Amino acid sequence: MSAVTVAAPVAAAGFVGLNSNRSNLYPGIRSIQWNKKIASNGSKTHCSMKRLNPINKKKFKTLSYLPPLSDDSSAKQIDNMLQKGWIPCIEFDEVSLRY
Repeated sequence: MSAVTVAAPVAAAGFVGLNSNRSNLYPGIRSIQWNKKIASNGSKTHCSMKRLNPINKKKFKTLSYLPPLSDDSSAKQIDNMLQKGWIPCIEFDEVSLRY
């Protein structure tokens, strides 16, 4: 005995290529009924990031392998990161505190 599965193509009006058309995906998103359907568990979200005091603390596995940069080259590096949407982080530490 053999089983046969026939699948019909499904028209998805919400997508054109790889872009979604939000109004077709969620037709009642701005209605009052939609707001009543949003689920919540009532908990609050807290940021788990903490501020680190870098003074007198040894750092392991840092990526500080570059030679010291001039002010001009540092500014170019920061501009490049900002153009790409990255968040620049500047290390300030004594050379003897890095491994």
